[in-house]
Amino acid sequence: MARLLRTLRERARPSLGIALAGFGVLIAILVATAGGDDSDPPPQGGGGGSGAESVRACERVRETVTVRRRARADAEVTAEEDLRVKETATADAEAGGQVVTASATVRLSGKAQATAQAAVTAVGEARATASARACATD
Repeated sequence: MARLLRTLRERARPSLGIALAGFGVLIAILVATAGGDDSDPPPQGGGGGSGAESVRACERVRETVTVRRRARADAEVTAEEDLRVKETATADAEAGGQVVTASATVRLSGKAQATAQAAVTAVGEARATASARACATD
């Protein structure tokens, strides 16, 4: 049992370990208090009280515990990139017998930005069942 609780603690599941330990205590209390408040003496065996046979009484307890846990994680990532563009265009034309050259340059700059969002929800469930039996003989 100690090894199980240590493993649960190492895996960051202390609440499940606490639940299982509490469950063990509950079983121990149920077994210790089983049988009720009978103040009458136990019946004598042998049919009429003349024999020396012993009487045996047994009690059985069964418990089931279910633990559910929900977890949620959100993430958001933003990527940003600088953009720069330069374009140059040149044109030659003849006008009045002379060659005329015209050129134009365009420069653009800016930023591109993208954002991604993600949300994850997980549900875990653990179930533990235990039984105990106690017997008494007179």
